[in-house]
Amino acid sequence: MKKVYKSKVDKFLFGIVIVITFFPLIFLLYELTSFGDRIIVSTILLLLALVFGNCIWGIRYIIDQEFLTLKGGFVFKKKIAIKSIRKIEKVGFIAELGLGASLERIGVFYNKYDCFLISPKDRTAFIADLLEINPNIQVIV
Repeated sequence: MKKVYKSKVDKFLFGIVIVITFFPLIFLLYELTSFGDRIIVSTILLLLALVFGNCIWGIRYIIDQEFLTLKGGFVFKKKIAIKSIRKIEKVGFIAELGLGASLERIGVFYNKYDCFLISPKDRTAFIADLLEINPNIQVIV
């Protein structure tokens, strides 16, 4: 059994990526006079947009028999043993960083003091799949 869950993506974060990518592009294209400069700047900013997009829309949470694998695009990958997960809790603070493209996050508490914040699109099915493997997980959502 291998299940893949995508991250929920907030419209707010989507808007930030669009503004960060396209506002400088429009401004620089207006200011630059050389066609070559426009091509170089456009290429750089569009490559940055692809990297940002991959980091946001490439977030996946993969559940197999032993591990919960957190993948953030092609940049980040972390494996957590499902048997080491103690608790899953809805978190209300947005100051903490985690691997999710949404501000509605849940904390996955594992080992003794470790925690990772994630935002699966289908939270209920995600938690049910983890509980199927480790029924000792305490769920507070």
